[in-house]
Formats: sequence, C-alpha cells, structure tokens
Amino acid sequence: MSQSQSSVTAQDEIASTYERDGFVVPIDVLSQSQAQRLRADLETAEAELASDSEKLALLKAYPDRLLPSFDALTRNETLIAAASAVLGPDLMVWSAGLFIKEANSPKIVSWHQDLTYWGLDDICETTCWFALSTASEQAGCMKFVPGSHKTKIVPHVDTYAEDNLLSRGQEIAVEVDEKEAVAAALDAGQASMHHGLLF
Repeated sequence: MSQSQSSVTAQDEIASTYERDGFVVPIDVLSQSQAQRLRADLETAEAELASDSEKLALLKAYPDRLLPSFDALTRNETLIAAASAVLGPDLMVWSAGLFIKEANSPKIVSWHQDLTYWGLDDICETTCWFALSTASEQAGCMKFVPGSHKTKIVPHVDTYAEDNLLSRGQEIAVEVDEKEAVAAALDAGQASMHHGLLF
C-alpha cells in the first residue's frame, strides 16, 4: 500500500492523522531547489572533511551544529507548526542526524521502535524526517504500520547486521505483517513525522 502524495497541511488534519496512524506524510517543507541547496551544503562539507573521519562522523551525527543551513531547517516554520500540532507549542529539538543511503546501496533500516533506545521518561515526542533527495518506494523509503504506535514497546534484538544503518542493527523481535505497512515516499523538500512507538 502506498501513501497518497497530497501534502498534509491543516493543523487539525495533522493532529488527527498523527493520533490515528502515528505518522503524517508528506509535509511540504521546502522546494526541491531549496532541498538541493541543502544537499549541496552537505556534500561540500563532506568533501572538505573527507580526510578526517572523526569530523565526518560528527557532521553526520550533528549536521545542525556544524552547518547553518541545517540549523535553519530545525527552526523551519512548517516543521515547527507540524510538531506543535501534535505536541503543543513548547518544543525542543533534541537531536538532528543524517541517515545517508547512497543510490543502489543494499543498506536497510530494520523494523524498530525509536523509543526503545532513547532512554526517555515520556512518550511525548516526534521524529521529523526530511528528504534531501527523492525517497521513493523503489529506492527503499520508510514504511510504517498505521496504528502500531498504540502498542507498548515490543521486544527487540540487536543483530549488528552489516547492511543495517542502525547502530546495533536493532530489530523488532515480533513478526510485522508487511501487507499492513504503508510506504512513506517523499520528494526532495518534503518531510514525514512519526511517533517513537511506531513501527
């Protein structure tokens, strides 16, 4: 099943969709040309830091702290409005990081629940995922199981699989029915938002 590509914009629609499904997709944030400029900023920084693996790792873990354009993205009015629709007006950006999947890469992100590993005392949070380039279903975009955020944290295992982009290859240890999953395809400049209990 594939999610419609019409953008979700109204605050009440964002809130009700998020409450029902645990995610909202797509949210129009920037134009494709603006997203291309962000990607160019990142690629320039990667080239400049190519000989310093430590700084390159910091760039991927904290792009908003090293690149002014990524800092500005964390303060984008559209993203703030979307997050406010589900969390209220008192917001904090806890983290911003990059998941880079190169073209034709076998890398994956396994089924998981973010909150399993974050050590938070509260589930009042959301992840906003912004696409620097098109993330199509064919390219391996994220998939979500609607309503799965209404469960508790389920058992996970650390696989340390080499092709897994997650730090420990963490994976849900219960069966996920792929037929229930919705593809969260995004064009460059669009974002999705999902709950930390969602899988």
